Amino acid sequence: MTASTIRRNKNLCIKLSLALNICVLLYLAVQLWESPSLLKGSASQGLVGEAGDSLSGYVYKRTLNSIKGGNTGLIALGSGTGNGNNSINSAAVVTAAQNPVEHDDVDGPTRSRVAPPVPTTSTSSKAKRPIQCLEKSMSPRTAMRGQYWVLYNYVPATETFSCNETITYTTHCDHTFLDNLGPLAKRWQGPISVAIYTPGTDYRDAVRAVTYYRQCVNESDIISRLVTFHFFFPYKHKPQGLEFLSADKMAKLKADCSKPPVIGEDQKTYRKAHSLIYPVNVGRNVARETANSHYIFPSDIELYPNPGLIPAFLEMVQRGDEKALQRPNPKVFVSSIFEIREGHELPNNKRELLKLLKSNIVIPFHKMVCSQCHAIPKAKEWRVEPLTDDLHVFHIGKRIQPYQHWEPIYIGTHSDPLYDERLSWEGRSDKMTQVI
Repeated sequence: MTASTIRRNKNLCIKLSLALNICVLLYLAVQLWESPSLLKGSASQGLVGEAGDSLSGYVYKRTLNSIKGGNTGLIALGSGTGNGNNSINSAAVVTAAQNPVEHDDVDGPTRSRVAPPVPTTSTSSKAKRPIQCLEKSMSPRTAMRGQYWVLYNYVPATETFSCNETITYTTHCDHTFLDNLGPLAKRWQGPISVAIYTPGTDYRDAVRAVTYYRQCVNESDIISRLVTFHFFFPYKHKPQGLEFLSADKMAKLKADCSKPPVIGEDQKTYRKAHSLIYPVNVGRNVARETANSHYIFPSDIELYPNPGLIPAFLEMVQRGDEKALQRPNPKVFVSSIFEIREGHELPNNKRELLKLLKSNIVIPFHKMVCSQCHAIPKAKEWRVEPLTDDLHVFHIGKRIQPYQHWEPIYIGTHSDPLYDERLSWEGRSDKMTQVI
C-alpha cells in the first residue's frame, strides 16, 4: 500500500468520525429541545416509575398507542384508615402493566413548564418530597380522536390550580347525569374534568344543561369554579337542534333558569333513539388527558369521594414514609366503593361509614349485581383496622384470582396506561383491561 493511499484512507476515517460526531450532537440537541425536563437530574440516579414522582427530573408520559412491552402488573392494596375528614374508605396501589414510555404532551407542541414545589402547611417535622410535574395548556381546542370530534376544554373552569397542588377528578356522562355535579363538587373541593357525549341533538341539550348548572342552581358558583367540560361526538352524528357554538360564544351564553334540564337514565336522548353505543372509555380518556394535575382520579360521576381526600392524599405521598411508596414499580391507589340507601346522609369518614355498613344502610358497590367486580383484597380486615388521623397504605395486592374481575377505581398519574377505547359501555363487562 502506497503512502498516498494510506493518507487517503486516514483522511476518509477522520471525515467519517467527524460526520458521526456531528450526527450524535444533532440528535442530542433535538432530544434536549423536545424534552427540556431531561436537562434536570442525572441518569445515574435511576428511574423509578412511582406514580407519585417524576424522579431525577425526568417526566414520563404516554398514550395508548405508545405503550411498548411491559411487566406483569401487581395490584397493591393500600388504604386510608383515618377517622376524620382526612381518610378515604379504602385505597389500594396497583402497578401498571407496562413500562414507562416517553411521548409528546397531549396538548401538542406547546411548551410546558415544570411547576414549582408547593409549600405544605403540615405540622409534621419530616421534610416533604416535592411533586414535580408539567403544566398543561387549558385553552379550548378541537381535534379528531378516532371517529369522534372532541371539543377539549369547551367550557373551562374559572379557577386554576398548579399541577402539583391538587388532584383532578375525571369523569364522563351524557347531559342527563349532570345533576350529580353539585354534590360531587362540594365533597371534592378540587378540579373536576367532565367529558360529555353529545351526538346529534344531545349537543343542544348538553349546552342547555351545562349553562343551567353553571348559572341557575345553588351550587353554580362551585361548579363554575371547579368543573371543566369537554364535548365529544361521532363525526357521523354532528351537533343538531342548535347552532354550533364556538368556545367563546359558549362562555357568553345565558341560561334559561325557568327550564331545568331533564335528568335520569330513563330520559329519551338522541343516542338512545339512534341506538348508538356509549363510548365510555373514550370519555374517560378525554377527561383524563385534559387534566392539568399530576395526580388524577378517574371515576364515575355518581360516585362521591370522602371530603378532605385531596389534602390527605398529597400529605401522604409527599411525606414519603410509606414502604409501599418506596417500591420501584409504578403505583396507583384504589378506593373501595359503596352504595347507600336513598334518603340517607352520605358518610364523611370511615367511622360513619362503618356504622352504616353494620346497619346495612350502606353495602359494597354492586353487591347485588356483580359482587366480584368490586371485591377488594383484605376488605374485611380493613374494617377492623384501628382508626388513625392520617392516610396510610393498608395492603399491597394483585389483580389475580379470585380478584381477576375486579374493576378498580383509583388515583393515579398521567403515566398510567389509558383505557382501551375499543371497549364500550354495551360491550365487554371488563372496561379496565389496562390494569391487567
